[in-house]
Amino acid sequence: MLRVMGLKTPKAMAPEEIFVQGEAYGIPRSESYEMDSSFFSIALSLDTIRYGKDQKNLTQPLQVLYFDALGRLISYSVNCSVGGFPNLKWNRYGTFDQFPAAKSVELDTLNTVKDQLLHINPLNNAPFPDLRTYDYTVLVYWCRFMGRQSKRLVQVVQDNVRLADGNKVMVLYVNTDNFWVNAEIEK
Repeated sequence: MLRVMGLKTPKAMAPEEIFVQGEAYGIPRSESYEMDSSFFSIALSLDTIRYGKDQKNLTQPLQVLYFDALGRLISYSVNCSVGGFPNLKWNRYGTFDQFPAAKSVELDTLNTVKDQLLHINPLNNAPFPDLRTYDYTVLVYWCRFMGRQSKRLVQVVQDNVRLADGNKVMVLYVNTDNFWVNAEIEK
C-alpha cells in the first residue's frame, strides 16, 4: 500500500540533495530550510494525556501551518487529517479555496512561529527573513520519503498563496527527511 501512495524509506539527505529534490517539487532554494532533530525530543516530551492530539499532529511528516503577522497559528493541516487514497486530498473540504487556508485540525496553543523557528535551520546559510514585515508566514513541512504526496502539498499551498490578494506572504519550505532518519535511530 505504501508503494501505491508513492512512499519510500526515509534516507539521510545532504543539503544539495534537499535543494535538488525541492526544485523538482517547485521549491525555491531561497525558501528552503531543514527541521532540526531537536524537535523530536521536544514533541515526545509533551504530556500525552494533556497534549496527545497535539503530539500526534506535531509528529506528522507533512504539515502546513499558517501564522498571522503576530506569529499566532491561524490554520493547521497535517497529512493524517486529510484522508485520501492513493493520493492525500488536501483540499477535500475546500480547505485551500480561501486564503489563509481553513484549518483541518484543531489549533493548538503550542505552535507559534517563533517556537517553530527554533527547530528550523536555513539550508542556504542566510539569516531568517524578518517575518514581522509579512502579513502571513506559511510553514510547509515536506519530505522526499513521502514522494508525490509532498509534491502535491507544495502545489496546493503555492496555489493557495496566489489567493493572498495583495497580502505579503512568506513561505518557508522545511524538509524533514533527516529529522525522520534521526527519529528512527532514536526509537
